[in-house]
Amino acid sequence: MTVERVALLLVTYRSAGHVPVLAESLRGQGVAWRAYVVDNASPDGSAEVAESALRPAWLDRRPRNEGFAAAANRAASRAVADGAEWLLFCNPDVRFDPAALDALAAAADERSLVVPQVLLPGGGLEAAAGPFDFASVAWRGDWIGRAPTGEWLRPHAVAMASLCCLLVPASAWVAAGPLDETLFMYYEDFDFVARCRRAGFAVRYEPAARVWHAKGASSGGAGSPFVRYYAARNRYLIARRWSRGPLRLALFTARYAAVRAARGLQALAAGQRRAARAEIAGLRDGVLGRTGPRWEAPA
Repeated sequence: MTVERVALLLVTYRSAGHVPVLAESLRGQGVAWRAYVVDNASPDGSAEVAESALRPAWLDRRPRNEGFAAAANRAASRAVADGAEWLLFCNPDVRFDPAALDALAAAADERSLVVPQVLLPGGGLEAAAGPFDFASVAWRGDWIGRAPTGEWLRPHAVAMASLCCLLVPASAWVAAGPLDETLFMYYEDFDFVARCRRAGFAVRYEPAARVWHAKGASSGGAGSPFVRYYAARNRYLIARRWSRGPLRLALFTARYAAVRAARGLQALAAGQRRAARAEIAGLRDGVLGRTGPRWEAPA
C-alpha cells in the first residue's frame, strides 16, 4: 500500500552527537516524515540539537528523565492526535541507508508492523527482529552479530521486533495500548509487540530497508549498571507476564536467578561493585514485582 508520510517518534537523552547523523540520513528519502521529539531532560543540549536538525512538528522538553516508555507514549499520543496513520519508532543513534525509509514504507500494510534490517557498526545483525521465545523473553538462534545470509536477505514474518526502528500502523498502537510505562526502560518493546500480535497484527522483516544502529549510545553501554539493572529486572517482569503456567515460570526463575547471580559475581571479581549490585538488585526487584524508575540514569 502507499505510505506518503510517517510520524518519526524520537526519544532523546544524551543524544546530541547522534541526532544530526540521523537527520542527515533522512534527507532525500522519498517518504515524507514529521518528527515528534520528547527529550528526557538531556544534560547535553539534545533538545536544541533536535530542534535545529529535525525541525520537529512537536518538541516536548521534560523536566526530568521519565524513561523511554513514557516519552515514546507522549510522542505517539501527540502524533495520533495530529492524525498520523503511521508511527516510526526510532532510536536517535540510528542511521538510514539511502531509500531505506522508502523501502520500509513500501513493505507496509495496515495489519503489519514492519522492521528493517538493523545492522551493528561492524556489519552484523542487531537483535532487532527474529525468532523469539516468549516464555523466557529471549531471542532464538545464533544469527545476532553475524552478517546477514539466507533468510535474512529475504522478507519474511518474524515473531518479534524491537523498537530501535519499527514502523507501526497507528491503529496497532491504539488497539494494543501504549507502552508499559512502569518498566521505565528496556523490554517494554517486547511487551508492546506481543500485545500487537495478540490484537491480530503481524510482524514483518524487510531487508531492503537497511539501517545502522550505534546501540547503547545514551545508556553507558551494555555493561553499565544502569543497563544491567533494568535488563535484569524487566526481563523477569515480562517473562512472568507472558509465561505459560506456574511450572514454566518456576523453572525459568531458577535458571534466571543462577545466571544473574553468576553475572553479579563476575562483576564483583572484576572490581565492578556497582555493576554487581545492579545485577542482584534487578533480579530482586523483578521477583518482588517492583517497577518504575529505581536506578539513576547516566549523567
